[in-house]
Formats: sequence, C-alpha cells, structure tokens
Amino acid sequence: MEKIIRLSLCLILLLMTSAQAHESSMPDYLTLQQAMAFVDESHPGVQLAARQRLEDRILQCQQYELLLNAPGLLQGSCGYWQYIPPLLQQKLLVMRRFLDVVLADQRAARDSEAMSIAYIRQDRIKNRVLLGQRSELEFAALDAVYQQVRRTFLVSESMQRISRSLLAIALNHTHQLPREVVPPDLTILKNEKRPDEENVLSNIEKSNPLLQQLQTADDSALEILTRQYLHQVALEQLLSIALLEAQQRENSVEIDYRDLYLDRSRTLYELEVKADLGDAMTNQTTARLAQMETDFQLLMSWAVLDALQGKLPEFVDDNK
Repeated sequence: MEKIIRLSLCLILLLMTSAQAHESSMPDYLTLQQAMAFVDESHPGVQLAARQRLEDRILQCQQYELLLNAPGLLQGSCGYWQYIPPLLQQKLLVMRRFLDVVLADQRAARDSEAMSIAYIRQDRIKNRVLLGQRSELEFAALDAVYQQVRRTFLVSESMQRISRSLLAIALNHTHQLPREVVPPDLTILKNEKRPDEENVLSNIEKSNPLLQQLQTADDSALEILTRQYLHQVALEQLLSIALLEAQQRENSVEIDYRDLYLDRSRTLYELEVKADLGDAMTNQTTARLAQMETDFQLLMSWAVLDALQGKLPEFVDDNK
C-alpha cells in the first residue's frame, strides 16, 4: 500500500513538473509559429468546441434574420467558424490574438509619437507665454489638444495589456503574458495567388474535415446544407481577398504620398519655413499602420480559406 502511495505521489510530482516546465516555456520574443504550436487537442478551447453540435450551428444559418442583418460583404451572412474543426478554430484564434498584439503595439507607438509632438508644441507655447510673446488662449488651445492626444495614448497603452491577456487565454498560458511578439513575415502574401473559385470549391469538397465526417454518416439533409453553405463561405472569402488586395493598393498609394509629403515638410523645416514636422510624421505613421491592418486582415482571410480545406498556412519562424 505504501509503495502504491509513493508511486502515486511520484506520478503527481512528475506531472506537476511537466506542467511547470510547459508553463515556463513562454519565450521573451514570441513568434506566430511558436504561438500556434501551443495549441493541441488537449487545449480546453479545442475540447469545448468539439462538444458543439453541428446541427444547431447549421440551423442558425437558416434563420433569415442573420441574412437580413448581415453587416457587409467582408463579414459574411452566416460565418465560417462552424465549418472549421475545433483544433484549427483554436489555432485561428491564436493567430488573430497574436496579430492583435502586434497592432496594439504599433498603435501605441503611433499615439506615443503624436503625444510627444503635442507636448512639444504645448511646452513651446507655454514658454512663450511666460515671455509675453503668446497669449493664454493659444496655450489653452494647445493644452486641450495635448490632453486629448494623451488620453488616446493611454487607451492604446491599455490595449497593449488587454491584447496580451487575450492572447495568453487563447494560448491557455494565462500565468505568463507575452513580453514581446515578433511581427510575422508577410512575404507569404506576395507568393499567394488568388485561386480559381471552382478549384477552391473542389478542394473543400475533398478536404473539409466536417464535410468528410458527414459523408460517412447517414444524414443527407445536413450534408447537403453544409456543402451549400461551405460554397457560400468560400465565395465570401474569395471576394474578401479581392477587396483587401484592392485596399492594399490604395494603402500603398497613400504611403507613397505621405512619404513625399514628409520629404517636402523636412525640406521646409530645414529651410526654417515650417515650424515642425509633427503632422507629416504622424500621417506617415498612420498610413503605414493602415497598411499593416489590411495585410493582417488579408493574412487571416487566406488562413480561413486554408482552414476550410483542413489546413493552415506555414509561417517562417523569424527566431531561427
């Protein structure tokens, strides 16, 4: 009996040690590939999703209110989540949460830059007021702007913490938040070519895990509805990709314009024609942030399209 107890205690300690080793494995600089590797079949999010009934989710697509209240083309009329197996659902969630952290960091950096510029302007006028060269009204106006920009930065700073917490939950790793994340290599987007709709539908017919399960079951009505809505979801994702690619081109033109405008402003500043470069710098940073947001949306759309076919894209680990 004592041997059994000792053996049980050793087993418990071994499991605790193994769990602690896993819990302490969060790298200081987390890549997207490393983040998605945290998800396996034992993840509680995967286990919970597996208990949902496909029939109930398909019936929700049959409710006409969902179609009438669809917010737009990119959002879709019924959604895609229910047609993706639980493991890939959780990996997509990790992917989205990871990208949210990258965006939160970039937004905070932009707002920090804007706050610094607003403070310099406010402080400059404050000194001139003390010298009697500017009025209290001018200072009050700039101080009001500074307080607004400062509050915006504080919101962005809070979102850095919130987005990391949500990523930790998605990773089932809430005891340790990611300190830094490495933005993914987006060259994958340049290599992707929009597939033909017919080929996508054919691949989904062959490879979608849920559809394969239904084909082996005796439920023709559910199989037919699932196949029809899968076709609709694929169409929506393809159209979403096309629209996002158009948005990319628009963003690229805006970035070129903002770069040229900043160069012009810098020249005027050096010639002492212009007081500062603040607005030009902030607008350039905002344009680049908009491009990152579009790139990430496009990355997610490609990932969803792959997940509907039972796979996810492979990412290069930038830490290697």
